[in-house]
Amino acid sequence: MNTFAVSFVVRASKANKEGLSPIELSISIDGERSYINLPRKINHSKFDSKKQAVKGKGDDVKDVNEYLQLMKNKVYEAQTKLIKLDLAVTTQNIKDMFMDKIKGKQYTLIALYEEYAADMQKKIGKTIVAGTHGKHLLTIKQLKEFIKQDYNRDDINLSELNGIFVDNFFNFLLATLHNNTACGSMKRFKSVVRMAINNKFTDNNPFGNFKMKVSKTSVPYLTEKELKSIISKDFSCDRLNKIRDVFVFNSLTGLSFSDCKAFKKEDNILIDENGNKWIYQNRIKTDNLCRIPLLPLAEFLLEKYDYQLPVPSNTKMNAYLKEIQDLCGITKNLTTHVARHTAATLFLNNGTSLDSVAAILGHSSTKMTERYAKLLDVTIMKQADNMKLKFAV
Repeated sequence: MNTFAVSFVVRASKANKEGLSPIELSISIDGERSYINLPRKINHSKFDSKKQAVKGKGDDVKDVNEYLQLMKNKVYEAQTKLIKLDLAVTTQNIKDMFMDKIKGKQYTLIALYEEYAADMQKKIGKTIVAGTHGKHLLTIKQLKEFIKQDYNRDDINLSELNGIFVDNFFNFLLATLHNNTACGSMKRFKSVVRMAINNKFTDNNPFGNFKMKVSKTSVPYLTEKELKSIISKDFSCDRLNKIRDVFVFNSLTGLSFSDCKAFKKEDNILIDENGNKWIYQNRIKTDNLCRIPLLPLAEFLLEKYDYQLPVPSNTKMNAYLKEIQDLCGITKNLTTHVARHTAATLFLNNGTSLDSVAAILGHSSTKMTERYAKLLDVTIMKQADNMKLKFAV
């Protein structure tokens, strides 16, 4: 901090019908200025801006000038309190301290977010997946880079967050990321701010007027022909054959990567009264129940590995799927997500209703399922053929 100045302003333009103008307390720090309207009014012609005092004599004049000195002292006291609390001495913080809005311990964004992420890490495999935690760590990194770039600091107080900070951070993200990816980071940032508000760490909501729009994206999936080409391919490589089997299993069940990794025969296989076998499993991500009919090929794959599928890390899985993609001549980018989307499409195109597909995927509503499930042209034509028979010439 290079400059710190306190002064008073009395503007003729703000005079009321009686000719009295409010006394404004001006705080200037390194060229940034903020004003506080004091609960005193005087005639602007009686204020000496150079001497920073009311002109004249008498007890009334003396009283006002003493009041001005007290207000000036209070600003410097606010500065001292901020330093003791290890808070940034900014015009906004001075103003908040002056108006008794800052009391006791103050939380900073990065420190609170890192504490939030540490608590989240303890829930991995229980209520959240490792990928979710990893995305929050990335958002912390992005916030650190932004704060360093725009504020030349390592952290920022929650009380300093405002709409400008939120808008500028979003623009910072958009400079290098696609819109939907940037929106994901903003949602995670907003969740931490909401947690801070709910826990009374701050009453400041910088997202009040912030708006963003996620662009609609098409979800990739494999056709039956493409999936069969993977099933029938012998890769002459134990590593790729195992990855292929896991991918195919997920493409026939709709289980996500993390749910497949957590699958256990004793917990998740159920046989109903008619002898039908099911996979009943709560999703790690949402805790919603998936009710999946166990298809013969999926059961064969489970038995092949004694119900302990060889699921590697998500990173390795996606890397190996890239090899499978190239060897099978598939132009679509294979990832663990594609298997889940493929299952939704296959079930739908083989006559399973949207409600049933939602139950298989563990969705709470069919709205979520609609973005996964696609009707293939061949299915639409088959359904149209039924209409042709009914309305033949």
